[in-house]
Amino acid sequence: MAASASRRRRRPTSTRPTTGSPGTRAPGQPTLRPRLTKSAAFVRLHAAAQRAGIPLPDTLARKHSAGIEQLMLEMSSEYLDRHRLEDLLALLE
Repeated sequence: MAASASRRRRRPTSTRPTTGSPGTRAPGQPTLRPRLTKSAAFVRLHAAAQRAGIPLPDTLARKHSAGIEQLMLEMSSEYLDRHRLEDLLALLE
């Protein structure tokens, strides 16, 4: 009885796709973005990019390793242009 209750409880949070090939998300299955705090480096970089009129890709809107976070924090207080953002994206690949 307890084992079947545990299976039912875990089933909705399963990351396995119910249809399609492995690694694809099932339709209607929500994806959860990592939580970014108000003090996250991305938030500051995003504000600086908006002031410069440069759109940021969605791939940056997540938590990164400490080195990338520090780089984004430094970039947010310096001159920002498309070339520097392309360099940052190249580091993430």
